[in-house]
Amino acid sequence: MAVRSTWCSPDERLGIRQRESAPLIERLFAWVEAQRLVVPEHAPLREGLVYLHNQGEALCELLSNGEQAGIVLEMSRSVVILEDLGGSDFLGFQS
Repeated sequence: MAVRSTWCSPDERLGIRQRESAPLIERLFAWVEAQRLVVPEHAPLREGLVYLHNQGEALCELLSNGEQAGIVLEMSRSVVILEDLGGSDFLGFQS
């Protein structure tokens, strides 16, 4: 998405973000909220979950702004990091 959307108009870029990134962000935050209920309070993964929860509004900014070409969502890297931390089922991937 990043390379393709770099050369688009702001309206086209926003459409790509809403079509391709919005479902991933929705699934990410659904997973975060579910995990916050079951991960122990002092677990390292919990700190990451709280951070993601607190940054939700900032992350969702890319879904309402087509002007900034430099915003990139690298979900595959996030999946690897989260799986390494918690080993939980995330976005349909089993670790």
